[in-house]
Order: sequence, then structure tokens, then C-alpha cells
Amino acid sequence: FHPASIFMGDGGALPIGMLLGVFSLRAAGLSSSSALRPYVFPILVMLVPLLDTAIVTATRAITGNSISRRGLDHTHHRLLSLGLSDERVVVLCWGVASVAGVCAVAVSVMPRPWLAATLLFMALAAALIGLFMMDLTFDSMPPGIAYRDAPLSVRLFLSLIYKRRMVEVMLDSLLITAA
Repeated sequence: FHPASIFMGDGGALPIGMLLGVFSLRAAGLSSSSALRPYVFPILVMLVPLLDTAIVTATRAITGNSISRRGLDHTHHRLLSLGLSDERVVVLCWGVASVAGVCAVAVSVMPRPWLAATLLFMALAAALIGLFMMDLTFDSMPPGIAYRDAPLSVRLFLSLIYKRRMVEVMLDSLLITAA
């Protein structure tokens, strides 16, 4: 919690990330009842850092910034910009990570017929979180600067984000199909 007494930097974050990845892959190997579960388990365990990396990479690429530069556009910075305190941001990130961990354990013991529908809902929840966090970037820094030089796939993605009604219709369709 804030104020932190340790700043990990690359020297601490990289080994901890590697250990977390190794442990999640190792735990995924214990679940052998489905061919899909060993791939889903590590993704759910590592959902917060994977989602943060995907959001930051996508928004930097869309806005024309280098994806390897240092920036204040990570998830915790975006949550702070919403007016949350440092403590609440930490609790929120820990909460999302805990829910994802519980979902990983639930998926590993879940009956096979429920797996596909459950994974669909989990993917939709992660997509909604990702779109919301990306939208926070575009409120402060519009992607129009790099829009004309962007590849077609990026332009289509941006059009989809800005046409929220289309996203809502797609999500509603997916939820109705899953239900």
C-alpha cells in the first residue's frame, strides 16, 4: 500500500513475473481433464498484468507512441486519473486479480459442459474492462493523430470503440447466445 517501502523496478518485477508465470504454468499442468484448461488457467492467473500489457500496447500503438517508452498510461495511472486514491487502486487491482484467480481454480474443477459458456462470460468481462480502460486514454489523448497512417485493422478497431452502440449490440448478442 501507499507509500510503498520497496520500488521493484525491472530487477524485482521481472523475476516475480517469471516465477508467477512458471507457477501458473506448473499448476495448469495439474488439470488434465480438458485440452483447453491448461491454457486458460495461466491466462486467468495472470489476467491483471496481461490485460494491462495489452491495453498499454494497443493504446500506444493507436496513438502513435512507441510501445517501449516509459509512460503514465498503465492501469493504475488510469484508475488514479478517475479520482481513486492510491489505496483504493491497490485494493481494486488486488480484487480483480483475486477474482481472476478464483475463476482459474473454478475453471480447473468445473464440469466440461459448463466450460465454454463460463469462458465466454469471462472473456466478455475482460473485454469490457479493457475497452473501458482504453477509453480513458482516448478521453485525454485522441487517436486521430496517427489514425490516417494506421493500418486498416487499427482503424477498424478505433471505429468500433467510438461507435459504442455497435459494441453494445455485439456484446448483447454474445450474452444472449451464451445464455
